[in-house]
Amino acid sequence: MHLGESIAAAAAMRRILIDSARAKSSLKRGGERQPEILNDEQARVAPLADEILDVNDALIELEAEDPEHGRKAMDLCKSLAKPET
Repeated sequence: MHLGESIAAAAAMRRILIDSARAKSSLKRGGERQPEILNDEQARVAPLADEILDVNDALIELEAEDPEHGRKAMDLCKSLAKPET
């Protein structure tokens, strides 16, 4: 995979995670669903949606203030998201 393809894949993965986190976050704040009881696994995952949004907001702010460090932060996120071989 070329560098450009890796960057595009990382950006696509980030958008998917952000969209998913926003959807979960809106449901948590009421949405159109009826309240439901969460099992243990769901209860552990629910707070992650807010954390993903916080990380995304921080990355956007960093990219705006310092594009070079923003790129390095994205590279770090990309390397952490790669499965271990």
